[in-house]
Order: sequence, then C-alpha cells, then structure tokens
Amino acid sequence: MFGCVLIFVDEYTTGTQNWECPFCTLYNDDTNSFCDACEAWKCSMCTYVNNTRKKKCEMCYSDKPQLDVHQNELRESDA
Repeated sequence: MFGCVLIFVDEYTTGTQNWECPFCTLYNDDTNSFCDACEAWKCSMCTYVNNTRKKKCEMCYSDKPQLDVHQNELRESDA
C-alpha cells in the first residue's frame, strides 16, 4: 500500500513547502490537493496521499476533494 506525505522544506532559498507524490515522486506546491503529474490526491483532513482512483481517503475515509479549477485549467493548457 502506497501513500504518505513526504515534506520537503526549502526555507533557506525560497521559504516554500512542497509535498512529494509517493506514486511519481514529483514535488507539488503545498497548496495543491492533486499531484500535477499523476493526479494522486492529498487528503485535506489527514494529509495522506491517495491513489487517484480512490474516492475516499484510505486512512480517515474523508471524501476525495474536487479538482481545483486552477489546476484543471493548467492541465488543459499543457495538453
């Protein structure tokens, strides 16, 4: 079973916090609920990273969030 939140903090250069997707290893902005590459999703309640096919969090059973409109627009413009 995969799914965890790995935090990478680059305080010294940018002061930003990112999460690493355990499925594709891409670092995503901490404000994103979905991975920009594979659409795995980070639970807003417990921060567990779930497979994109899951409709509920595997850890706390919270519902999958809706795809952020801004993230969706970015995906469509990259296609």
